[in-house]
This record gives sequence, structure tokens and C-alpha cells, in this order.
Amino acid sequence: MNPTVASPSAPIVRARRQDLDGLRAVAVLLVAVYHVWVGRVSGGVDVFLLLSGFFVGGGIVRACLRGDFELGTFVVRTARRLLPMLVTVLAGCMLLTVAVLPPGAWTESARQTLASVFYVENWYLAVTGREYAGAAVVDSPFQHLWSMSVQGQLFVGIAVLAMAGMIGQRRRGRRLDARTTSIVLVLACGASFAWACVGVWTDPAWAYFDTLARAWEFLLGTVLALVMDQRMRAADDGSRWRGRATASALAAWAGLVAILLTGVLVDGADLFPGPATLLPLAGAALVVLLPGGHGGPARILSWYPFVVAGRYAYAFYLWHWPILVLAIRLRDRPEVGWLAGSAVLLISAVLAWVTVQLVQSLFPLDAPAIRRVGTGAASSAPAAGRARARFTAMESFLRRRRRGPRRPILRPVVVLAGVLVVALPTAWLVRVDVARSELGNLAQDLTRYPGAAAAAFPDLFHWNTDDGIIPAVALASEDKPRTVTDGCNAVEDEVVLCSYGDLGAPRVVAVAGGSHTEQWIEAIAALGEEEGFRVDSLIKWSCELADGPQDVEYFDEVCLSWAANALDTLTARAPDAVFTTWTRPSPAGAERREIVPGAYERAWARLSAAGITTVAIRDNPWTAADPVGCISDASIANELCGVARASVLDETPPLFGAPNQGSLVRPLDLTDLLCPDDWCTFAQGGRLVYRDDHHLTNSWALSTVPVLQQRMMPLLGW
Repeated sequence: MNPTVASPSAPIVRARRQDLDGLRAVAVLLVAVYHVWVGRVSGGVDVFLLLSGFFVGGGIVRACLRGDFELGTFVVRTARRLLPMLVTVLAGCMLLTVAVLPPGAWTESARQTLASVFYVENWYLAVTGREYAGAAVVDSPFQHLWSMSVQGQLFVGIAVLAMAGMIGQRRRGRRLDARTTSIVLVLACGASFAWACVGVWTDPAWAYFDTLARAWEFLLGTVLALVMDQRMRAADDGSRWRGRATASALAAWAGLVAILLTGVLVDGADLFPGPATLLPLAGAALVVLLPGGHGGPARILSWYPFVVAGRYAYAFYLWHWPILVLAIRLRDRPEVGWLAGSAVLLISAVLAWVTVQLVQSLFPLDAPAIRRVGTGAASSAPAAGRARARFTAMESFLRRRRRGPRRPILRPVVVLAGVLVVALPTAWLVRVDVARSELGNLAQDLTRYPGAAAAAFPDLFHWNTDDGIIPAVALASEDKPRTVTDGCNAVEDEVVLCSYGDLGAPRVVAVAGGSHTEQWIEAIAALGEEEGFRVDSLIKWSCELADGPQDVEYFDEVCLSWAANALDTLTARAPDAVFTTWTRPSPAGAERREIVPGAYERAWARLSAAGITTVAIRDNPWTAADPVGCISDASIANELCGVARASVLDETPPLFGAPNQGSLVRPLDLTDLLCPDDWCTFAQGGRLVYRDDHHLTNSWALSTVPVLQQRMMPLLGW
């Protein structure tokens, strides 16, 4: 390449780095291929972030160094470039949600739609604890948009900080100094990298979505842009490497190979954006810094089809995940084969092309500066020129075909789609909140919706099918105990204690464990109000009250630490009783379907030694089915949806091990309510039993209060 030399104060004339457009295409294709067939993190998103920092971050900093950066103009232009396609895809995803996903998934989709359109999807996923892996484990067609949220936050954040620095220096009668700015960027990049390393070590799931932990990838690209600028100012187009052309080409090729092999060599879901991310980013840096040489990858990456694919990469990324989710739903299989996967990629590519041609062209930028912030030149090889000519002719033909009466019609359609993308999910969530408040009153009505009482007292409670079923299937996933909304779930290993029931009562029952213990807390709280005892909750999801790591299902270190802290808290506070889980499903291949983990028994022994009674409830069946979906597909809400008891539970519950003398452990079994007549029903007495494949609805749990009064109170011995 032959850049124009510029003085430190003069603007730099730079040609478009078309090889980096090609690299952008490679990065996005890696993401899609790994999502479709591999189910691992490829490193493509990280390369994409670096390239965004190189193009956009570099452009911001250059403009601030010149003193002519305008924040408002930048934000408006960036919004015009990103939002039209985003809202188009979100509108398509909303239609996909209604058409393909069960009503129980609509609320979650509404939340993620709003999180995506306001560029906070990464924080939403971090807070809700989602895992970003293969689409086989998720239903949401919005989850991949976390990276767009990170980019949007970094675009605005870096622009605001750079603008503030420029204005601050201007008030002092100075301009931003390139050397000082570079030092600040390097320090900020290092600080973000250090934060990412700590995050990956302490909480990798959170660090994966953390914008501050991801910022170093973007900032590294910005630093590379300034390095290339310095080369140009020094009239250094890589001539130092000309005598070592082979070494330069090999280094660039090594960088590209490192990018391609990242997903094979590194489990990015657990290690990114920590030190392991240096593998793809160092590779990308080599490709960026060493563009010259006829033997390097820049020649191939600058091939015009790659360049064109890079220009459609953003739209392709937006579409590939929802199309993959749709394919998995329609096939009803967790894996996508080669034929179906290839169809996903092809359909995504077609939709990307249509979206760019019909949507993005409606909102042209007033100048091409945002796209012309790279450095370097395209390959001028004859083959590339011929390919470019063919693609250019085709694009010109299609551009002429687009002109006509459709253009003034489509623009308001896209604007309307943007309004609906915000308005419809908001309206749905308002409806859900209203229905949830109404559900609280309906759940108290055992006469109209007897639930478990219909099985326990068939002569007293009857359900009229004309009354319908609670909760509505669209609200089933939201039918959780109030501890969820009260924030009573421990995040790390701290013990979070909340109190319910009769708050002034001298007697206390502590409900301690994970979500399978938590699901009973409102029923026990209602019993406490009637019988006069307080209910304290000590809950951490995906954990249980266990003593030590031996003879227990897999718990991570944080969970085991929480369990130890919970036991210490219980023995110190000495409640009258502790309510917790008794059994768990056996590992695959075991002789029995249920087990009593030894770590549970050791925890109960500690409580007994402290004089605390333990009421241990037999766990409900894990159905390995879709209870809510079955009910929603039924013509009427009846009790035909369910699973055979023998397929999920043992005929008799597993016994405790040999208890110590004076053990205060009291077993509680409500299986006869969950599985009457050896059939574990999904709907009972006008109430959904399950909110997913293994958690009970709060409405059904509340219907067991009369039964708990009969069976649990004698166990307490009060």
C-alpha cells in the first residue's frame, strides 16, 4: 500500500482496508458455524469487537485529536446505521416468538426484546444468569444480541469520554495530544483486561457479558488504529518488513490460523474475555498490522466476494441465531445436521441481503466517514478486479430495481416496526403484571380452583372445567414464590435471610435450600400465618443444604461455600425447625430413580446435634417433558397431560441412612398428591402443577396448605 504522508497536524488520507472487511466476514461466519454445528464459542465475536474498535473507535479518537468531533452527529449517524436493521430483525423475532414459541415463553421474549432494542441485553443476561452456548439449550431468538449491546455501549461510552477530553483541553486553549491519548487508551485497555482476568477467575458467567470486561477488546482495536496512523505519519507502510516479506506473510497467516483455531483449542464460554482471548485477538492484530505482501492473507481477504460478505456481516449476524432457533423448534431436535444447518446459513444470508437492500438503503448516511476510518488499500489483483466488476454490475442492477414507489412506503413501515418493537413488549409485560396481581387473589380460592385439595379431599373440593385454569399458560413461567421478586436469593456465598408468615411469632421455621425448596415457601408462610410461626428463607438457586462435597450431586465451590455458611447461620440462630429437600433424581444408569445424598444427611445430623428438627420433603418428579406446552396444546385443560409415576419415581421413597441416636429428621411425602393413581398430572383441580419441566407453580403449591396443616404440623411436635 502507498499511503499519503501527512504532518502531525494534517489529516491523514486513508484508503479502505478491504482485507479487514473480509476478516469481518470470516469472524461472523465463524460465530454462525460454531453456533449451528459446534455449540462452542468461536472467538469471532471478539475479533468483531476488535475490528469495531479499529474502525469506529479509531475514527472517534482521530476526530477528537483534530478537534472536530461532534457527539450528537456521531450518535445520530450510528443509530441510522445500526437501528433500522436491528428493529427489523427484532420485529421478525417477535413474529417468530408468537408463531413458534409456546405462550409461556412470550414474557421472557418480551423482556429480551426491550433489553435488545435499548442495548442492555448483555446486562439482562448477566443478571438473569443465562448461559451463552449452543442454541439447543435456549429458546430465546434474542440472546445473541448481547454482543450488539456491548458494542453500542462502547460506541457511546468511548465517544462521550473522548468528547469530554476534547472539550476539557479546548477550555485550556489546547488540543488533545496524540501521545497522551495513546497512553490513556493503553492504560484503560490494561485496566479492562485486568478486570476481565479477575472476572473470569471469580465469576466467568458474569464476566462473559460484562461491558467493562469486554472493553479491552474494543480498545485494543482503537490502539491498533493509532499505531497504523503513526506508521503513516512516519511514512512507514511496512517497508521495514519488505526485506522480510516471507516472515511478514507467515506472521499474518499465523494470525489468521489462530483466529480459525480458537474455538477448537479454547473453551471460550468459560475463559473469555480473560487471557485466553489473546489467542484470537493477537491473531487479528497480526492481520491488521501486517497487511502488505503478496504472500499474506490480505490478498485473499480482499477478494471482492469476501469484501461484500463483510458489508453484510452485521445483518447476517442479526439473523442467524433466530433462524437457528426456528430450525431447532421445527425439527424438535437439539442438534442441527449438515443439511438443516446449511439451510440455516443460506436463509440467514438471503435475509441479510434483503435487509440491507430494502431497509438500510432507506436510511443513508450523509457522508461515508464512519465507513472510511480504516487504513490501507484493497488488493488490485486482476482476479479481484474482475470479481469486483461482476459484483458491482449486479449491485447496480439491483439498485436500479429497488428504485420506485416502494421506497417511500418502506421507510414508514420500518419506523412503525421500531415503534411496535417497543410498544408491544411493553404492553405485554404490563398485562403480565396485572395478571400476576390478580393471580395472587385467585390462588387463595380453593373453592373455585382446588388444585391439590381436589386430590386430597375429593368429597369436599371439585373443579368446574368452565372456570378455566390458573395460571394462564402464558403466565406459567412467572408463577413463582415472592422470594424471587423480593430478591431473597443469594448471589454468591452470602446468606440472604427474608421473613414471612407470622412475623411476631416466637416460633420459627427456616426454609433452606435451592429452588426446589423455595417453591414451597409461600405455602409454608400461609401455614405460618394460620398456626402462628415465622418463616425465614435461606435460598440459593441450584444449591441445596449440604455438608461437604462428598456424596452429593455436583455443586460448584460457591454453592458449597454458601451451604456451609447457611448451616453455620442455622446452628447459630437455632430456629425451631428447618424445612429442606429430602431426595434428588439419581444419576443416569443408577438402579433407583431417587437418592438421598450423603451430604444432605450430614447436614441434617448437624442440625439434630444442635437440637433443630428437620422436615425433609420428598422432591417432586422431574418430568423430562413440557408440561406447560402439553396443557396449551390440549383442547381443554384436563388431567390427561402428565407422566407415569413409575417412569420418574421409585415405588417407595429411598430411606435415610442409619440415623444417629436421637435424630430429629422428619420425612414429608406429598407424592400421593402429585401423582394420584400412579399418574403425575400436569394440571390438577384447575391449577397448573408445573411451571417448567421440574418446578412447581406457586399456585399449585399454595393449594397444598390444608394438606400441610394435616401432615406437617404433627412432624413439628408443637
